[in-house]
Formats: sequence, C-alpha cells, structure tokens
Amino acid sequence: MKLEIVSFVVCLLFGFGFCSHQTCPMRSIIGCDKGFTYFQRNPTEKNNFTSEWCLGVFPQKHVTECEGREICQNLGATISMFENEEEFKEIDVNKYIYVFIDGYRMQRCHDRSSYREWKCQPLRSFQFRSSATDPTFTLSNWRADDPNYFEGKPEDEQHCISFSADGTIDVGCKGHEQINHVLCGKPPSHQYY
Repeated sequence: MKLEIVSFVVCLLFGFGFCSHQTCPMRSIIGCDKGFTYFQRNPTEKNNFTSEWCLGVFPQKHVTECEGREICQNLGATISMFENEEEFKEIDVNKYIYVFIDGYRMQRCHDRSSYREWKCQPLRSFQFRSSATDPTFTLSNWRADDPNYFEGKPEDEQHCISFSADGTIDVGCKGHEQINHVLCGKPPSHQYY
C-alpha cells in the first residue's frame, strides 16, 4: 500500500508519462450506458477483434431501417445484431416481436432470380454497416421460408433484416406495422482511476 502511494505521488510530481504500469497502476470500470447490456465477445477477424460490446433494444412505432439507424446514431451507437445465442437470450427478443438489426442485401442480389446463385445465398448476400459483430449467428438462424425477398408487391422487396423469436427474417427496409424496435450496439465506456 505504501509503495502504491509513493508511486502515485511520483507520478503526480513528474507527470503520468514518467510512470509505467508497475509504478502507477491504473484501474478501470467498464460499463454500458442506460438501456444497453454489456457482453464479452471472443475477438476474431470476423468481428474486427471486438472483445466487448453493449447491446440495447430501443422502441419506435412502425420504425423503418433508416429511422432505426438514426435512433442508434443519436445514442452514440450503430444498428447492430446478435453475435451468439447468449446475446440473443439475454436481450430476450420474445418481448419485442420484430427488431430491426444490421444488415442489408447487396445490390447484386436485389433481383429475385439471383437468389439461387451461389453468390446470393443467405450467408453471402448481405452486407453490414458495423464490423464489430460476426454475422454468422444471425445469418445461420433464418426463420422457416426466409429469406424470401418480398411479400408480394415489388415495392415491398425485402432487402433489410429483422430478428424475432422465430429467427432472422428479411423485411422491407420501409418496415411494417409489427417492427417497433431497433437493436443498437456500441463499445462500452472505460473510466480510469
């Protein structure tokens, strides 16, 4: 204890640049903003080596994908997705029915006839705004009969992604009456003392 106090005084006198981790130990508190839940992740190339992530579901009646992105940006976050079963269960999507998540169909796959092509299979046909989440879990848990491209009218083409208790669903980016939430994600804050 005496050594820590002496080390801290030395750091104050000579500046913290003078200190090493051993002479001026710093501690941190990791946390998420209100409405977000903290998750530890296995950092890999597929999630841009993200080891910590905060997720939160935020309401907006009849939200569109564009509005969902704006909601997340206003929270200092990005539209996100679940990386694994643990995140999915902890957030408990069952409470929300449908939740807009990150992901939109690549332009080369907008033509419904391209669905059968190798390059437009579900794991290859979507791109993502955030690189902090490995999309494998989301794109491996499609609801039965999804992705199915559209609900009947050309203006309803489903190039965005939503998640429900039943799994991943391709939905129209303009939303529909059952999508009333968006999943946002961001890194946790670190406070040092």
